[in-house]
Amino acid sequence: MEMNQNAATNATQTTTVPMDMLALPTNYGERLSPQMQNQVRSLVSSINIMNKDFVSSYGVEQQTTLGKFADSMLEGKSSKAIGETGELLNQAMNQIKGYDTDCEPKGFFAKIMSSPKKKMEQIRDNYRSTDGKIDVIVKELSRKQQEISRVYDEFESLFISNKETYEYLTTIIYAGEIALEEERKKLADMQQDTNADPQDVRDYADAVNRFDKRLYDLKLTRAIAISLAPQIRTVQKSAQQVIDTIKTAINTSIPLWKTQMAMALGIRIVQAGLAAANNVNDITNKMFLSVSEAGKNLAIESAKANEKGVIDIETVRKVNQNLIESFTESTRITTEAIETRKQNAAELKQLETDLVTAIRNIK
Repeated sequence: MEMNQNAATNATQTTTVPMDMLALPTNYGERLSPQMQNQVRSLVSSINIMNKDFVSSYGVEQQTTLGKFADSMLEGKSSKAIGETGELLNQAMNQIKGYDTDCEPKGFFAKIMSSPKKKMEQIRDNYRSTDGKIDVIVKELSRKQQEISRVYDEFESLFISNKETYEYLTTIIYAGEIALEEERKKLADMQQDTNADPQDVRDYADAVNRFDKRLYDLKLTRAIAISLAPQIRTVQKSAQQVIDTIKTAINTSIPLWKTQMAMALGIRIVQAGLAAANNVNDITNKMFLSVSEAGKNLAIESAKANEKGVIDIETVRKVNQNLIESFTESTRITTEAIETRKQNAAELKQLETDLVTAIRNIK
């Protein structure tokens, strides 16, 4: 508690604050309710500037409360939670960006060996893996959302307490200024009194000055309380923005991603079905074309066969040619044979003559 008080006191003593922030609202006293006016009068009557302990502790409870506010903000609960949430959201987005709906096989042989069914399984496996990782992140994001919500509520309590502190500081400063004005009049009267003890006058002047300084410290504390309000709201705004972002991610972005992935898978399946249907159509068309070509060829050949004679003219021509050649060749061979026989007969006759002559000449 003492440390909080010192922190708040040091802050008020070292902070430069515009004078208009130190001034009380115009006609502040006139705007007070009767109950608050009674409270102010009670405070004024309780002020004893000659009591050093009273002066030093005047409004110290509010300064201590302000120190607690500073401690809460310095703990950085919201900053830490927001930072961790940002990392989680980045992880989720990286998982989504890294999800591959293509699953196309790499390489010539891989493409040859791949099948639509295998591709579908790869897409499903990718989805299950990515979805599992995102589910873990979503659970952690939900926990962070609750944590940031608690921080938001804590800062809302801080805002309310800070406002109450500011209002009470304004009241005790107002009461202190009324009392200070009265004490200054008393000091002026003492300074005019020639019978007054000079040391008493000096001590009283020191007391007035000490209380004036105390009020100034409280005014600085009040000015800090004024500046804390928008700071608290800024932290709450950041926290609420992160909460909204988490809700958007959990309730919109991630379900939308899952829907898109389901559609992508469905499109893949339809594409595979269309490819199969197109393949069937192609094969059917090829079969019809093949049958048609065969039928055409058969019809042509049949027509040709139907229009042919029993024996082609070429065949008759060839047969006649063969017959002519055979007759000619036979005649030639017969003629040559006759001539050869004549020659052979003449030669045999000569041989016979030569033989007879030879026999006759034998002695």
